[in-house]
Amino acid sequence: FNFLRGIKGVSYDMRKIPDKVKAACEMYDQMNMPVFSQLADSKPTDHNCAFDLSSVMLGHTILNPRQWEMFYWPSLKEVLDAVVASDATVYIFVEGSFKRFWDYFKDFPKGHIALHTEQDDIFELKDALPNCCIAGGMPASLLGRGTPEQCVSYAKRLVDEVGADGGFILSQDKMISYRNDTKPENLKAVCDFVNHYR
Repeated sequence: FNFLRGIKGVSYDMRKIPDKVKAACEMYDQMNMPVFSQLADSKPTDHNCAFDLSSVMLGHTILNPRQWEMFYWPSLKEVLDAVVASDATVYIFVEGSFKRFWDYFKDFPKGHIALHTEQDDIFELKDALPNCCIAGGMPASLLGRGTPEQCVSYAKRLVDEVGADGGFILSQDKMISYRNDTKPENLKAVCDFVNHYR
């Protein structure tokens, strides 16, 4: 819906002409399959990158479970299966909340999927999906309006609880895009803490 029909248009289409939407999704997937085929055929070798693939999940925010199953999950599962088959890694920035779809990710083997959540409870997510690396957790609102001491205290809680057994990347929850989204002294305090905390 980002580039073609918009949220209103694709929401209407999913209800009125689901077969055409499904066909459009499948055609879009076919255009991207050479990339995934190449990934599945050979282990990526670029050791300068933290992840072999990256993606953004956004469409799930307007889908009910039936629509997710029909339009979204088949192609995402194909990508994730290709990542696992090639022993690669994928980083997915998840906009909004995706709690109602967590179960779809629980059966993938550990070490392949990193999920950067924007609005989900990161502590609950880590418990629900121990097979996935979890990224995020540091509230942008705290970075923008809190004190350095509050920010460091929360960062320590994240590292101690979510990162206790590994599989955690400390990062902001929402994108920081503007100057006032974070105070420089808060960001510096958190970075200093992370660099020296053991």
